[in-house]
Amino acid sequence: MKKLMFVLLFTLPLIGFSQNIYNEDDLKFNQDSSLMLLKSNDTPVSGIVKRTCKRKGVILKIKTNCEEYYENGLWMSSKGYYKNKQISQELQRNGMSIFYYKNGEIEYMGSYKDGLENGAWKYLNKQGDLEKEETWEEGEIITEKGYNKNGLLKYELEWKNENSYIIKDYYKGVLYEEGTIKNGKKEGVWKQYVFLDDGTTELDKKIIFKNGKKVEN
Repeated sequence: MKKLMFVLLFTLPLIGFSQNIYNEDDLKFNQDSSLMLLKSNDTPVSGIVKRTCKRKGVILKIKTNCEEYYENGLWMSSKGYYKNKQISQELQRNGMSIFYYKNGEIEYMGSYKDGLENGAWKYLNKQGDLEKEETWEEGEIITEKGYNKNGLLKYELEWKNENSYIIKDYYKGVLYEEGTIKNGKKEGVWKQYVFLDDGTTELDKKIIFKNGKKVEN
């Protein structure tokens, strides 16, 4: 299997013993969840907040214990830990952030800009093989690629908006179908390809869909 190899230079802000330490029961977010405030007087928090965090993506249901660092109410960085004390995540408001499996292997990683996903994100299985790549721009997903267990391209997505994207499906790395999905259904012209003896494909037919139903060949 094709392995993803990389070298990381990762630095989190150093937190000294003089920092304030807060319990999440004494805190709240402001109306748009951009600032962490004291419940007692709405003062923005500066220091360490110990709270329960939810993991994003495919393991959203898993909760971990986090230590988050805030400056004037703004989240700046955090570290999370599983119950076995294994680190679960290392995040930065601006820069590289990493999420880990319980066995310590990297699960996914990418960069944030002002607390939003930005740039390339990579997702790996527990063996370290690349399963998915995403491109983000200030919290909006732009493209996505998925790979099979042999490292061959499985699909590509290009997002037009949150409800619509162009998809290309591959079999063993070879394109066999492409078209647009809108609100979870096929829409517009879809192209289907036929496999040739040499392992490549060529265009076989075009099918038109409207709201998921075929309307014309």
